[in-house]
Amino acid sequence: DGNRWRYVSLVRGRVLSAPDTIGWDVAVRRYNLIANGDIVDLGSARYDTVSAVQGEPEANTSTLGKWYRYSLVTHLLEPSGHVYVVRTTAGRLFKLAIVSYYCPGLTAGCMTMRYAPLGSD
Repeated sequence: DGNRWRYVSLVRGRVLSAPDTIGWDVAVRRYNLIANGDIVDLGSARYDTVSAVQGEPEANTSTLGKWYRYSLVTHLLEPSGHVYVVRTTAGRLFKLAIVSYYCPGLTAGCMTMRYAPLGSD
C-alpha cells in the first residue's frame, strides 16, 4: 500500500495491526523503510558474518535511504546487499537485511526482511 505504513516489532517478531502499533521498531510503506529509533548502514556485508557491534554504532538516520539497486535489464528493485543495524527506542540492537521486495508473481510491495538481535563487544 503506497499510502499506509505497516509497522513491525523486531522485539516481538511480528507485524503490528492498528490500533496496536505501540512499540514498533521499523515501518514500511512500499519501498520506504523507517526506524522508530536509528538505522546504521554497515555497508555491503554477508548477513551471517555480522554477529556483534563493536562499541556504540554511530546513529546516522532513522530513514533507510536507497536500500536497493534498480536493474535496467529486469526493471526490478534488487536489494543492495547491505546489512543495517537498527537501534530500538529501548536501546536494543538488531541486524537487518532486505531480502526481497516482491510478492509471488512479481507484484511490488511485499518487502521481506531478515533480522536478528545483536550483542555488543
